[in-house]
Amino acid sequence: MMNRLLILMVLVLGISCSSQETTSEVTEKQQTSIIIYGSNSCDHCIDFKSKLDAQKVVYTFHDVEQNQAKANEMMAKTKAANYSGYISFPVVDVGGKLMVNPKVDDVLKLL
Repeated sequence: MMNRLLILMVLVLGISCSSQETTSEVTEKQQTSIIIYGSNSCDHCIDFKSKLDAQKVVYTFHDVEQNQAKANEMMAKTKAANYSGYISFPVVDVGGKLMVNPKVDDVLKLL
């Protein structure tokens, strides 16, 4: 019985960890929401998230190559922000302020 319960817990945790949308660990000092739109295969996105993780910054990541609804959401936000340039990843929404391919330091300044 105990083995079945353990196996069930591992399966449930494994499924929840494989989600395309992830949230980094929670810190007490940060309250501004950060949403990152990008791709899990994008080197810039991987590096950007790694730098935020090193700073223990909380964010939500959406892989727009895997989620069309989130791609549409990202495009709507860039249009609403009157962004007319080339869109390169990551696209970052920091508390409603949209940034396209920002430097991590610029994001940290907004927190």
